[in-house]
Amino acid sequence: MNNFFRELFSTTLISCLSLSMFACGSQSTGQIAAENAGTLSSDDVLLINEEVVPKSSTPAVEEDDTRNVQILSNMGMTLPLPEEYVNTKGFIEYQDIDLSDEGLYFATASYIGIPKEKYDEMVSGGMSAEDTDYLHKNAAPVFVLFCIDYDRKAADIVKMVDEEQLLEIPLSESNFTELKVVGDCTYYSYDFGDYPAEFGEEYKKEYDTILSLREDIFKDTAYLAPIRPHSEMIGKKLSFTTTDLDGNTITSEEIFSQHEITMVNVWATWCGYCIKELPDLEEINNRLAEKDCGIVGLMGDVDLDEETLQLGKDILKETGVTYLNILPWEGWETYIPENWPTSYFVDRDGYILTTPLKGARINVYEKRIDNLLENR
Repeated sequence: MNNFFRELFSTTLISCLSLSMFACGSQSTGQIAAENAGTLSSDDVLLINEEVVPKSSTPAVEEDDTRNVQILSNMGMTLPLPEEYVNTKGFIEYQDIDLSDEGLYFATASYIGIPKEKYDEMVSGGMSAEDTDYLHKNAAPVFVLFCIDYDRKAADIVKMVDEEQLLEIPLSESNFTELKVVGDCTYYSYDFGDYPAEFGEEYKKEYDTILSLREDIFKDTAYLAPIRPHSEMIGKKLSFTTTDLDGNTITSEEIFSQHEITMVNVWATWCGYCIKELPDLEEINNRLAEKDCGIVGLMGDVDLDEETLQLGKDILKETGVTYLNILPWEGWETYIPENWPTSYFVDRDGYILTTPLKGARINVYEKRIDNLLENR
């Protein structure tokens, strides 16, 4: 357990949180004052139930309250921060993500037992092996949180994490403590046990104080449920004229009419995660043919000069991709979130069926298509 968290917290501190959500691009939340905490945002999950999930975006904090708060936007949580969390010798780093794109959310807070200025200097100068080891020894978890929706519980979290290999080690259902139920969403904290950090004495004392206040923070937290801002994409029609990588004109009607469901996979020549999954996508596309479904690639490079176009062709050839790949059309950016790769699921008439699936998710693509086929 501790080896996993050592690796997890190292990753969140040094770069972006990257579990099995292989994506080029990330978001992080920051500490803000309560009066600026009016808007939350997060990623959607498959097939929203609008009647069940609360859509309020106003945290339960009084207007004249000037306490600091921490918004975990993907989790739909606003945490009131006591003075001990704000004025610290070390500092606390927060991260939260949509862990599975199927209604499972994850957040962590890490205490770093060094001054923030020293940490910033280490990171800006490039992380050496010694720096990384130093941070390992001077970082420890404050909390680990999960949220799952559609009336699922801790046992479902354990099953999803295990089946989709979302974390490096299996979770134990007995380590979950239920915090709150909001609509069909259930929030949990996860017991990570004693963590063997090697803080200096003053930082160890501060870390212990921070841990002692954790449960009180959870009690006063505003739980709003994930808000899922990309839900407006569901039902939009993709209609366009573009070309393939060889310059042949092609329309959206030609593409989507060929299959019951088409997965549009947005990738780029600079995105390593995108390229890594291309051979697997070719195999998936071959299997999908038996289900009257298929994959279309959208090469989403911003600068599409001749050199980049040729690079894209070379990548597709080297990875064995034979399915159709197209180039962007005017206005395509409105459909693309901040991460590459991103995949869309479109019906025969060109209508988007679900919110976008962000990241290289080889274990999820076919499951989502099967789910859509079963519910049509």
